[in-house]
Amino acid sequence: MSGIAKLKKVELRTVAEEIGLVVNEGMKKSELRRLIEDSEVFKNDNEAVKSAVEDALENRNKKSDQDSEIEIERLKIERIKLELQLAQVKANGNNTSFDQGCKSEPEESLDSLIKSVRTLTIKPPNESQRNPKNLVGGNSHELRYKATYLTNTSFEH
Repeated sequence: MSGIAKLKKVELRTVAEEIGLVVNEGMKKSELRRLIEDSEVFKNDNEAVKSAVEDALENRNKKSDQDSEIEIERLKIERIKLELQLAQVKANGNNTSFDQGCKSEPEESLDSLIKSVRTLTIKPPNESQRNPKNLVGGNSHELRYKATYLTNTSFEH
């Protein structure tokens, strides 16, 4: 009977018990199948075995359908949770206040982030820029004015 080959170990055990066979706990799948196929019920009353096999396969299909429905419901719940999170993010994004010229926390953090990026992207002076004599011809008078100019303009944007 081809239906027996499709059954799992637990299902074979159920079929064997339904047709009145004694099943030991430690029996392997091949032993259970052989026990059923060698039984008098299998040889003489093939319809009873066929009915038991069909019941086992039907139970498996029902369980599979139930598992699929449970998984679908779980995915629906997960989707609803994600939609709720998205709605909360959108609601928080719309609550930014522009009243009284105050910046909200996200704007302040954005400003601080921009400032830190600007700070990190400023290139350090190269060797010729570090030595003031290289900036000007070497005249001490020009050097003094150049140094004053550099210190006054270095803090402006």
